[in-house]
Amino acid sequence: MISADERPAPIHHNCSGKHAGMLTTCCFFDEDTCGYSAYDHPAQRRWFDVLGDLTGLDPTVRPHGVDGCGVPVLAWPLERLAYAFACFADPTRIEWAAAPRDQTHPRRGRRAPEDDRRDEATV
Repeated sequence: MISADERPAPIHHNCSGKHAGMLTTCCFFDEDTCGYSAYDHPAQRRWFDVLGDLTGLDPTVRPHGVDGCGVPVLAWPLERLAYAFACFADPTRIEWAAAPRDQTHPRRGRRAPEDDRRDEATV
């Protein structure tokens, strides 16, 4: 940005990547992208379920609000978020990561394994 004499803009904030990721999952799961930032949209529910898996807490009962870029944010105890980050270092702690690859996760509605082997050019 400095060499291009650019000023910081919203596109440079992590929100742009977060929204791009949410929209990408909508496309991957053939979901409507309209309303993807709503609390009850499948893209948000999927994210909440992953955080629930990682923290060991039920996301449906977490207090929630809206963050600065318009998407839902859930309240999580700091200790459980620390545990969630520790799961990245040791994914075997996560129930669905330890399951055989051909099993589906009951809450997240994972696609069939053959869908995971799609040609990368179609993603």
